Amino acid sequence: MKLPNLHSHNMRNNKMPSINSLQYWEVPRIYDIDFSINFITALPPMNIPSLVIFKVSNNRIASIRALSESNLPSLEVLDISHNLIEGELPVIKLRSLKLLNLEHNRISRIESLAESRLPKLTTLKLSHN
Repeated sequence: MKLPNLHSHNMRNNKMPSINSLQYWEVPRIYDIDFSINFITALPPMNIPSLVIFKVSNNRIASIRALSESNLPSLEVLDISHNLIEGELPVIKLRSLKLLNLEHNRISRIESLAESRLPKLTTLKLSHN
């Protein structure tokens, strides 16, 4: 999808099962994407250098491993709360990330966060896991 002037994309509450097309997006100025309250089960690897806010809360996402393969150098806010993420978190390298919301999942181990490159992280939400 080529949308050179798109700044914000809101697809909240649409019963979408997948966002795999994100890996093919060409949106050089996108700032904010919200796919909350859908039926999304997985995140694809993404190459969206301008993205600052990404919300995928209230879905059925079981893994965030694709974030390890993604190019999101400007991402500051990542909300993946209210999903089905289980077990240990993967190592993620999001150097600009300031807020990571992982509340209401099934995460049992966070040791990998020590290996992750999150130098600007100021808020980590992990309640109800």
